[in-house]
Amino acid sequence: MNALLYRTIIVDDEPFIRETLSEIFDWETLGFEIVGVFPDGRDAIDFINDNQVDFIISDIKMTFVSGLELSKYVFENKLDVKIVLVSAYKEFDFAKQALQYGVYHYILKPVDIKELKKTALDVKKQLDEKYAKLEQMKNERQQFDYVVPLIQKQFLYDVMMGFVSDMDEIRQKQRLLGMEFEADKNICAIAKLKALYYQKFIDGGISYTKDSFYMITLNAIKEEKYGITSYVLKHNFDEIEVLCIFSGDYSKNNLSAYLKSLKEEVQKNENLEITYEMNDKYSTLMNLYSTYLPKKVEGLFISDVLRENPVIAEKQKMLISCINAGNIDEAETIFDSFVEELSQGYEIAVTIENIQDTV
Repeated sequence: MNALLYRTIIVDDEPFIRETLSEIFDWETLGFEIVGVFPDGRDAIDFINDNQVDFIISDIKMTFVSGLELSKYVFENKLDVKIVLVSAYKEFDFAKQALQYGVYHYILKPVDIKELKKTALDVKKQLDEKYAKLEQMKNERQQFDYVVPLIQKQFLYDVMMGFVSDMDEIRQKQRLLGMEFEADKNICAIAKLKALYYQKFIDGGISYTKDSFYMITLNAIKEEKYGITSYVLKHNFDEIEVLCIFSGDYSKNNLSAYLKSLKEEVQKNENLEITYEMNDKYSTLMNLYSTYLPKKVEGLFISDVLRENPVIAEKQKMLISCINAGNIDEAETIFDSFVEELSQGYEIAVTIENIQDTV
């Protein structure tokens, strides 16, 4: 049996024709599943209002609702359904109306089996293309949803570290990333979420991976609550740092309530237990690094003079990223390159021992 069978209904007021059309082929081998057989267009409309249908084969002349009226209903309600009309009438007006309502094909009775089969296969080809495009769009959307938070995270880090300080550039990037806050005005705080017994959690579910905690958290922070919008700032297996941005004044009570709500949301539908910690330091995003990060990565901030050198600034960013990720070997390599490129007139107040202590 095919992995995907297109849901098909047959509509005709003559029982013999309904039965013949539904059994004329092994529809499943052609890629279709007959999900309904109806004597009138009225019954077909009731069905398609409550059920997905991909393909309709219908007579034109019926007692209450004709095939043309059924086609008109599908067309006016913008239902994405392929329709083939079957009729004993050769009148041009029928065919003209059918085209107006987007009918795919018009077959005369008595039905030619070869023509019907060819038409069905043509319909299947178009449906295959439609669903392949939808699947591609779905995959692209999933990739987009995965990549954007990573770009947002890098952007927040760059602003926090002072690598991006021009407000026009910051606002432009925020618009592109859908981030609505003022980097130089809105108060921010950093909180940490930790998943308990996370390896056990991963081992207990077939669909769970090392990124599950991260993806669950991303989904949980989509909506603003308690006047707080948040973004993932850093994630590493069972720990996630969240940047909490206040739409109004800083409130420790609101932050506590928000994190409690976030914890409940993450744990709601998953067999996952987490804890959270609030950091007692808060500031605007542009000033946050000077109050928070230097304590964590002490001694790794070079002077503003050096930061103005884009090559040095990029290496500094890479160095601190490696340290935050715990990659000591790569940090040492970048540090050595750091030393080579700095002019002799500058003094570096950091050593490999500092890096190792930080990690």
